[in-house]
Amino acid sequence: MDHDGHMPAFVLVTDAKTPDLIVARLLKLPSGSITVMDRAYIDFTGSGTPDKNDQFFVTRMKRGTRYKVVERHEADRSQGLTSDQIILLAGANAKECPIPLRRIGYRDPETGKHYVFLTNIGHLVAKTICAGLILADYTG
Repeated sequence: MDHDGHMPAFVLVTDAKTPDLIVARLLKLPSGSITVMDRAYIDFTGSGTPDKNDQFFVTRMKRGTRYKVVERHEADRSQGLTSDQIILLAGANAKECPIPLRRIGYRDPETGKHYVFLTNIGHLVAKTICAGLILADYTG
């Protein structure tokens, strides 16, 4: 979506046999774009690393993802935040992600549901990242 015009910046329709991840790797998004992706499509390998050309992403963290906390930030629990950390992936797939990631935990006060997000966005406060996804009813 183009935020200024509230219109899609692009649309691509493919057949059901074309994997979404292959198409996603081909996209040339404007500098500063934020991609919200389903956790099923998370891929941090080489060319898929969304840290190049000021590209940003937010996704929900897969259960069982192994990681190491390298930095902790204060999480304002009165706003529903449960954690705000800088992490490095660990385990067999750690080499696939050459960048530190931000892990943000959030408990929705209305539903009690706990979300854990992964992002490479460092310039926005944690509550802003969570609120945008919860308001959009993101359930990836």
